[in-house]
Amino acid sequence: MTPAGRAHPAALCAVWTIVGLLAANLVRVHLVSPSQRPDQRPVQPAVRPFTAVLQQMDTGARKGTPLRMTYALKADGSHVIGVERLDRAWPTAQRLLMMTIGRRIDVNDITERRSTTEISANTVLRSVRDPQSRCINSLLGEPFAANERLDNLVTIRGHRTAQISRGNATVWYSLDCGCVELQSRSTRGTYVHDLESCSVGEPDAALFNVPASYLESPPSRLHSDRRPVSRPQADDYYQRYRVR
Repeated sequence: MTPAGRAHPAALCAVWTIVGLLAANLVRVHLVSPSQRPDQRPVQPAVRPFTAVLQQMDTGARKGTPLRMTYALKADGSHVIGVERLDRAWPTAQRLLMMTIGRRIDVNDITERRSTTEISANTVLRSVRDPQSRCINSLLGEPFAANERLDNLVTIRGHRTAQISRGNATVWYSLDCGCVELQSRSTRGTYVHDLESCSVGEPDAALFNVPASYLESPPSRLHSDRRPVSRPQADDYYQRYRVR
Protein backbone atom coordinates (compact mmCIF):
# COMPACT_ATOMS: atom_id res chain seq x y z
CA MET A 1 0.00 0.00 0.00
CA THR A 2 2.64 2.44 -1.08
CA PRO A 3 1.70 5.63 -2.93
CA ALA A 4 2.64 5.71 -6.59
CA GLY A 5 1.73 9.11 -7.96
CA ARG A 6 -1.08 11.54 -7.26
CA ALA A 7 -4.77 10.87 -7.43
CA HIS A 8 -7.71 13.01 -8.43
CA PRO A 9 -9.63 14.15 -5.30
CA ALA A 10 -12.92 12.79 -6.69
CA ALA A 11 -11.37 9.35 -7.05
CA LEU A 12 -10.04 9.49 -3.50
CA CYS A 13 -13.45 10.41 -2.11
CA ALA A 14 -15.19 7.64 -4.06
CA VAL A 15 -12.79 4.98 -2.83
CA TRP A 16 -12.95 6.25 0.76
CA THR A 17 -16.71 5.70 0.54
CA ILE A 18 -15.99 2.10 -0.47
CA VAL A 19 -13.66 1.75 2.52
CA GLY A 20 -16.58 2.80 4.72
CA LEU A 21 -18.95 0.29 3.11
CA LEU A 22 -16.45 -2.53 3.54
CA ALA A 23 -15.81 -1.56 7.13
CA ALA A 24 -19.54 -1.60 7.82
CA ASN A 25 -19.67 -5.25 6.75
CA LEU A 26 -16.43 -6.60 8.23
CA VAL A 27 -16.14 -4.28 11.23
CA ARG A 28 -18.47 -1.88 13.01
CA VAL A 29 -16.73 1.48 13.07
CA HIS A 30 -18.78 3.83 15.24
CA LEU A 31 -18.15 7.43 16.17
CA VAL A 32 -18.65 6.69 19.85
CA SER A 33 -17.04 8.44 22.77
CA PRO A 34 -14.27 6.28 24.25
CA SER A 35 -15.95 6.66 27.65
CA GLN A 36 -19.52 6.15 26.45
CA ARG A 37 -19.36 2.37 26.99
CA PRO A 38 -17.83 1.48 30.40
CA ASP A 39 -15.09 -1.02 29.53
CA GLN A 40 -13.28 -1.46 32.85
CA ARG A 41 -10.85 -4.04 31.50
CA PRO A 42 -10.33 -5.22 27.92
CA VAL A 43 -11.46 -8.78 27.33
CA GLN A 44 -8.88 -10.89 25.46
CA PRO A 45 -10.69 -13.47 23.30
CA ALA A 46 -9.04 -16.26 21.35
CA VAL A 47 -8.08 -14.64 18.05
CA ARG A 48 -6.71 -16.36 14.96
CA PRO A 49 -4.50 -13.79 13.23
CA PHE A 50 -4.57 -13.72 9.44
CA THR A 51 -4.03 -11.63 6.32
CA ALA A 52 -6.39 -11.76 3.34
CA VAL A 53 -6.08 -10.09 -0.05
CA LEU A 54 -9.15 -9.74 -2.25
CA GLN A 55 -10.00 -8.05 -5.53
CA GLN A 56 -13.28 -6.34 -6.36
CA MET A 57 -14.53 -4.54 -9.42
CA ASP A 58 -15.39 -0.96 -8.50
CA THR A 59 -19.04 -0.30 -9.33
CA GLY A 60 -18.79 3.43 -8.64
CA ALA A 61 -18.27 6.28 -11.05
CA ARG A 62 -15.28 4.59 -12.72
CA LYS A 63 -17.02 1.23 -13.17
CA GLY A 64 -14.66 -1.54 -14.08
CA THR A 65 -11.58 -0.18 -12.30
CA PRO A 66 -10.29 -3.00 -10.09
CA LEU A 67 -9.79 -2.51 -6.38
CA ARG A 68 -7.47 -4.59 -4.23
CA MET A 69 -8.45 -4.93 -0.58
CA THR A 70 -6.30 -6.15 2.29
CA TYR A 71 -7.70 -7.30 5.62
CA ALA A 72 -5.30 -8.13 8.44
CA LEU A 73 -6.02 -9.15 12.04
CA LYS A 74 -3.46 -9.38 14.84
CA ALA A 75 -3.62 -11.81 17.76
CA ASP A 76 -4.51 -8.92 20.10
CA GLY A 77 -7.55 -7.99 17.96
CA SER A 78 -6.01 -4.97 16.26
CA HIS A 79 -6.88 -4.90 12.58
CA VAL A 80 -6.46 -2.97 9.35
CA ILE A 81 -8.55 -2.60 6.19
CA GLY A 82 -6.65 -1.33 3.18
CA VAL A 83 -7.94 -0.40 -0.27
CA GLU A 84 -5.82 0.23 -3.35
CA ARG A 85 -7.12 1.36 -6.73
CA LEU A 86 -5.13 -0.40 -9.43
CA ASP A 87 -5.14 2.54 -11.81
CA ARG A 88 -1.98 4.29 -13.02
CA ALA A 89 -3.86 7.50 -13.78
CA TRP A 90 -5.76 7.68 -10.48
CA PRO A 91 -3.90 5.52 -7.95
CA THR A 92 -5.40 5.18 -4.48
CA ALA A 93 -3.99 3.76 -1.26
CA GLN A 94 -6.03 4.18 1.92
CA ARG A 95 -6.16 2.34 5.24
CA LEU A 96 -8.31 2.16 8.34
CA LEU A 97 -6.43 0.98 11.45
CA MET A 98 -8.25 -0.09 14.63
CA MET A 99 -5.74 -0.64 17.44
CA THR A 100 -6.40 -2.21 20.86
CA ILE A 101 -3.90 0.22 22.39
CA GLY A 102 -6.75 2.73 22.05
CA ARG A 103 -6.28 4.24 18.61
CA ARG A 104 -8.30 4.53 15.42
CA ILE A 105 -6.20 5.87 12.52
CA ASP A 106 -7.59 6.80 9.10
CA VAL A 107 -4.70 6.93 6.63
CA ASN A 108 -4.34 8.26 3.10
CA ASP A 109 -1.03 6.98 1.74
CA ILE A 110 -1.36 9.06 -1.44
CA THR A 111 -1.69 12.45 0.25
CA GLU A 112 0.42 11.27 3.23
CA ARG A 113 -2.15 12.33 5.80
CA ARG A 114 -3.72 10.66 8.83
CA SER A 115 -6.51 11.24 11.36
CA THR A 116 -5.92 9.75 14.81
CA THR A 117 -8.60 9.46 17.50
CA GLU A 118 -9.08 7.61 20.78
CA ILE A 119 -11.10 4.40 20.93
CA SER A 120 -11.52 1.79 23.67
CA ALA A 121 -9.92 -1.65 23.32
CA ASN A 122 -13.25 -3.42 23.75
CA THR A 123 -14.80 -1.30 21.00
CA VAL A 124 -12.04 -2.54 18.69
CA LEU A 125 -12.73 -6.18 19.66
CA ARG A 126 -16.46 -5.59 19.42
CA SER A 127 -16.03 -4.50 15.81
CA VAL A 128 -14.68 -7.79 14.39
CA ARG A 129 -16.73 -10.83 13.41
CA ASP A 130 -15.83 -14.14 15.05
CA PRO A 131 -15.54 -17.14 12.66
CA GLN A 132 -16.20 -19.51 15.57
CA SER A 133 -19.72 -18.05 15.82
CA ARG A 134 -20.24 -18.53 12.08
CA CYS A 135 -19.60 -14.80 11.75
CA ILE A 136 -22.83 -13.77 13.50
CA ASN A 137 -21.13 -12.55 16.72
CA SER A 138 -18.24 -10.22 17.48
CA LEU A 139 -14.97 -11.30 19.10
CA LEU A 140 -16.56 -10.39 22.45
CA GLY A 141 -19.35 -12.93 21.92
CA GLU A 142 -22.06 -10.31 21.37
CA PRO A 143 -24.37 -10.16 18.32
CA PHE A 144 -22.37 -8.26 15.72
CA ALA A 145 -25.36 -6.19 14.63
CA ALA A 146 -29.02 -5.97 15.61
CA ASN A 147 -31.55 -7.86 13.50
CA GLU A 148 -28.99 -9.96 11.64
CA ARG A 149 -29.81 -13.59 10.98
CA LEU A 150 -27.76 -16.58 9.85
CA ASP A 151 -29.63 -17.94 6.84
CA ASN A 152 -27.43 -20.77 5.65
CA LEU A 153 -23.95 -22.24 5.29
CA VAL A 154 -23.07 -22.42 1.61
CA THR A 155 -20.03 -22.92 -0.60
CA ILE A 156 -19.18 -20.09 -3.02
CA ARG A 157 -16.41 -20.52 -5.58
CA GLY A 158 -14.90 -23.28 -3.45
CA HIS A 159 -15.04 -21.31 -0.17
CA ARG A 160 -17.21 -22.20 2.85
CA THR A 161 -19.33 -19.20 3.80
CA ALA A 162 -21.93 -18.04 6.29
CA GLN A 163 -24.89 -16.40 4.54
CA ILE A 164 -26.10 -13.58 6.80
CA SER A 165 -29.02 -11.24 6.11
CA ARG A 166 -30.18 -7.96 7.56
CA GLY A 167 -33.13 -6.16 6.04
CA ASN A 168 -32.82 -6.32 2.25
CA ALA A 169 -29.07 -7.01 2.30
CA THR A 170 -27.38 -10.41 2.23
CA VAL A 171 -23.66 -11.00 2.69
CA TRP A 172 -21.58 -14.16 2.37
CA TYR A 173 -18.64 -14.29 4.83
CA SER A 174 -15.70 -16.68 4.64
CA LEU A 175 -15.67 -19.23 7.45
CA ASP A 176 -12.04 -20.19 6.81
CA CYS A 177 -10.55 -16.72 6.39
CA GLY A 178 -11.59 -14.42 9.22
CA CYS A 179 -15.15 -13.70 8.05
CA VAL A 180 -13.96 -11.58 5.13
CA GLU A 181 -16.77 -10.66 2.76
CA LEU A 182 -16.78 -12.75 -0.41
CA GLN A 183 -20.08 -11.58 -1.89
CA SER A 184 -22.90 -9.18 -1.07
CA ARG A 185 -26.30 -8.38 -2.52
CA SER A 186 -28.49 -5.38 -1.72
CA THR A 187 -30.37 -2.53 -3.39
CA ARG A 188 -26.93 -1.16 -4.38
CA GLY A 189 -26.35 -4.26 -6.50
CA THR A 190 -24.21 -7.39 -6.23
CA TYR A 191 -20.52 -7.23 -5.35
CA VAL A 192 -18.13 -10.14 -5.83
CA HIS A 193 -14.74 -10.29 -4.10
CA ASP A 194 -12.18 -12.77 -5.40
CA LEU A 195 -10.03 -14.12 -2.57
CA GLU A 196 -6.48 -13.98 -3.95
CA SER A 197 -4.75 -15.19 -0.80
CA CYS A 198 -5.36 -15.94 2.87
CA SER A 199 -2.45 -16.62 5.20
CA VAL A 200 -2.69 -17.53 8.88
CA GLY A 201 -0.28 -15.89 11.32
CA GLU A 202 0.70 -12.44 12.49
CA PRO A 203 0.37 -9.89 9.65
CA ASP A 204 3.25 -7.93 8.16
CA ALA A 205 4.03 -5.06 10.54
CA ALA A 206 4.24 -2.71 7.55
CA LEU A 207 0.44 -2.90 7.16
CA PHE A 208 0.09 -1.17 10.55
CA ASN A 209 2.92 1.30 10.13
CA VAL A 210 2.03 4.97 9.73
CA PRO A 211 5.07 7.16 8.98
CA ALA A 212 5.66 9.92 11.51
CA SER A 213 6.01 12.34 8.58
CA TYR A 214 2.32 11.97 7.65
CA LEU A 215 0.38 15.17 8.35
CA GLU A 216 -2.26 14.88 11.08
CA SER A 217 -5.53 16.19 9.60
CA PRO A 218 -9.27 16.17 10.28
CA PRO A 219 -11.23 13.59 8.23
CA SER A 220 -12.53 16.23 5.80
CA ARG A 221 -8.96 17.07 4.75
CA LEU A 222 -7.46 13.61 4.41
CA HIS A 223 -7.73 13.92 0.63
CA SER A 224 -6.96 17.56 -0.11
CA ASP A 225 -6.75 21.02 1.46
CA ARG A 226 -8.08 22.64 -1.68
CA ARG A 227 -11.11 20.39 -2.03
CA PRO A 228 -12.13 19.26 1.48
CA VAL A 229 -14.89 16.67 1.81
CA SER A 230 -17.99 17.60 3.82
CA ARG A 231 -17.80 15.34 6.91
CA PRO A 232 -19.12 17.49 9.79
CA GLN A 233 -19.94 14.61 12.14
CA ALA A 234 -16.55 12.97 11.67
CA ASP A 235 -14.74 16.30 12.05
CA ASP A 236 -16.65 17.09 15.24
CA TYR A 237 -15.72 13.70 16.72
CA TYR A 238 -12.12 14.24 15.65
CA GLN A 239 -11.89 17.61 17.41
CA ARG A 240 -13.23 16.10 20.64
CA TYR A 241 -11.29 12.83 20.72
CA ARG A 242 -8.18 13.41 18.64
CA VAL A 243 -4.91 12.18 20.11
CA ARG A 244 -2.92 15.24 21.16
